[in-house]
Amino acid sequence: MEGSRRTFSLLVTAARGLSAVVGIAVPLVLVRVFDQTVFGQYKELFLVAGTAVPLLTMGLPASLYYLVPRRPTEAPRLLVQSGVLLAMLGVCGAVALALAGSALQRFFHAPLAAYIPWVAAFTALSVPASLLPVAAMVDRRSWLVALLLSGFGCVQAVALILAAWWTRDLAVLLAAACGVMALEAGALVVYLVWRARSDVAPPRAGLLRAQLAYALPFAAAALVGLTRDRLHAFYVGSSMTAAQFAVYAVGLLQIPAIDLLTQTVGEVVVLENAEHLAAGRVADARATWQRAGIALAVLLLPVFTVAEVFATEVITVLFGQDYGGAVPVFRINLLLLPLAILLASPLLRASADLRLMLGADLASLAVAMATLLPLVHAFGPAGAVGSLVAGLATFSLVGSRRNAARLGLRLATFLPWRHLATLLAVAALCAGLGWLLVRPIPPLWRLGLGPATAIALYATVLWRTGLLPAADRLWVRQLLRGVAVGRA
Repeated sequence: MEGSRRTFSLLVTAARGLSAVVGIAVPLVLVRVFDQTVFGQYKELFLVAGTAVPLLTMGLPASLYYLVPRRPTEAPRLLVQSGVLLAMLGVCGAVALALAGSALQRFFHAPLAAYIPWVAAFTALSVPASLLPVAAMVDRRSWLVALLLSGFGCVQAVALILAAWWTRDLAVLLAAACGVMALEAGALVVYLVWRARSDVAPPRAGLLRAQLAYALPFAAAALVGLTRDRLHAFYVGSSMTAAQFAVYAVGLLQIPAIDLLTQTVGEVVVLENAEHLAAGRVADARATWQRAGIALAVLLLPVFTVAEVFATEVITVLFGQDYGGAVPVFRINLLLLPLAILLASPLLRASADLRLMLGADLASLAVAMATLLPLVHAFGPAGAVGSLVAGLATFSLVGSRRNAARLGLRLATFLPWRHLATLLAVAALCAGLGWLLVRPIPPLWRLGLGPATAIALYATVLWRTGLLPAADRLWVRQLLRGVAVGRA
């Protein structure tokens, strides 16, 4: 069982890593194809779509992580039920966006109305399509999850790059994104029909109530959480020109493999701990969380320190000198990486502590709103993302207190804090040494050789000392191998 779960995690992580590597090419091409104004409009449009889609899912895909392990015999009904509801929600959201086109144009002070129909179509398709990888994941079909994530991720990246490169037209790029999403929605229909091949009965009212009982509180928490997460971006988009927003959006660059790694590990924690906690196996739930937390710390802390040290090279080499103003935003945004180690949200989802999650989200939103304007006034646009860091730190603190109690721990012993501080110090020292060694060479070579040198130093220290417990070395090594070669 442990081996199959590890294989599952590796396959999903590798697939997401592959699609992310291809996907990172999209903004690198677009900043060279479009000027800053058009690129900023592209970012504004996808900010709208990227906010609408998770809101419109209403927590239905997330509910499957909780319900399917508890009701495995009703999984086909749950999947079909979710697909029908998501399709209806997607259409409703598309209509709302189409009607709001002129309002969005006034909000962003940019000529976006002509592109809103494409964004509406993209949203209508994306909402049900979001169920596809989740359905395969809760069915424990790791090979299918890997195929879907890597396949559609690569197809979308290639489609966007070709559309932008050949036409230099933002509308054509949006049409290409809709085309790929239509393929994904079609694949969902095929999967649901295949999954329901055993003549699944119509969804029962009791099953629908059970799903909504989990999904609606989760959706309420997601609404608050998304408001907190996107508040800074909407504020900057409404108060600056599209060209200025383009620079700010580049500063929000996510490190793809790491972002996807934390997402994958979090989903595995939800699936495993939902089973453990439902069966009263608190010790097993604690072991799952501790293994995941230590592995994330080992991987995230060196990436965090290296990215901070080489932030200027990351932005200017990848996006050009015109986007140099994004460096302070990027550095502040990187502070979110260490917070991911706490796995606050996955543990709350696994234990269905959705009221607590909503309370934590409300507290974090209040902090984000209270700090937004003071930080912007003090530090300029870079301060806006600082309000997100403050808000998520609040969520992590509130959620971790509840999670510690659930796992029979105190917050002081929730994590091996001294050990984590040692790992952070070692990672920072290696990053600094890497920067000193490559400082005299040109920026492009610095970006290539500096982080590689720092990571190599860190890995050497880690593997030749006792900083990484022997029990966790194999799991981390296999995780890295899976991400690197794309297979378990």
